[in-house]
Amino acid sequence: MSRCEFAVLTVPNQPEAALSVKEVQAAAASTIGRQIEVLTVSTSRDIDAAFATIVQTRTEAILVGPDALFYSRLAQITTLPHATRWPRSIPGARRSKSAD
Repeated sequence: MSRCEFAVLTVPNQPEAALSVKEVQAAAASTIGRQIEVLTVSTSRDIDAAFATIVQTRTEAILVGPDALFYSRLAQITTLPHATRWPRSIPGARRSKSAD
């Protein structure tokens, strides 16, 4: 699989989510000239599969859409990056002196 810089996790059949994804895709294309991979999930197994795709495509950043599924699976979503060894950064986290 080729490298993907950005991915969006979304839930199918959610009109608001579909509109948001289209807006994010358009913004990414027009401002930074990048495509965004959309990963549609409905179950916790789908979330695991999405993270497998994220790792395989070496995705650098993900956006998790607002949905009850994601809130109910928050522990799963926040622990998968560590479990899959997906390199990630946390907004607002300070870099160590050795990283500079």
